[in-house]
Amino acid sequence: MCSKKLYFWQALLMIYVIPTIALAILEFCVDSPRFTSIVTKLASTGNYPSLIFNLIAFGAIIFAFMHYYRLPLALGGGGSAVKPQRGQFILLCLLGVFDILVFESFAVLTGGRQGLDTSLPHILSAIISAPIVEEMFYRHVLLRLFLRTYRSSLFAILYSAILFTMLHGQILIKPILIVPYLTSGIVLGYLYYKSNSIWFCILMHSLGNAAGYLSLALFF
Repeated sequence: MCSKKLYFWQALLMIYVIPTIALAILEFCVDSPRFTSIVTKLASTGNYPSLIFNLIAFGAIIFAFMHYYRLPLALGGGGSAVKPQRGQFILLCLLGVFDILVFESFAVLTGGRQGLDTSLPHILSAIISAPIVEEMFYRHVLLRLFLRTYRSSLFAILYSAILFTMLHGQILIKPILIVPYLTSGIVLGYLYYKSNSIWFCILMHSLGNAAGYLSLALFF
């Protein structure tokens, strides 16, 4: 198999498989209530230690990928270096807003918003840190790597969207949510590819997460 084809599986191993195995081994070997309490606190989505831990962990992964694959931290996206014209940018904005509306409608109808954590750390994480970290990693690092590696931009966007979908634990509780998360990952990947701006994707991601809390306030 060509080494280029391994990038998707290398990403999968580094992000999910290896950390999961390492954590399982630690929990099996360390029989301590204190250790279990620490792991539970770090795994929780509604506290400051978890927020800080996730920022550090993803920051380390982003650094490792960029250093290993020699990816410069440029502001441009993975597509053409030409910035979209005003009309094209407006269309991209409309596509992003449409994706947010569809995603929230799907989440509300499937009951994916009733258990939304409204604690301050979780809100800060959802609206500020998560969009920055996730877009930097899944679009600015992985998608750019895949676009540089694979001939088909469609495959590159789809690969990054699959990894983005797997990040969200909600799909384990409600597998039907795979549909909106995968769709959103594809749309965000396309926006990055066409807009040539990671900050535009961060903004759209942040607005999408904020819409979740707005839905909670309006419908529940």
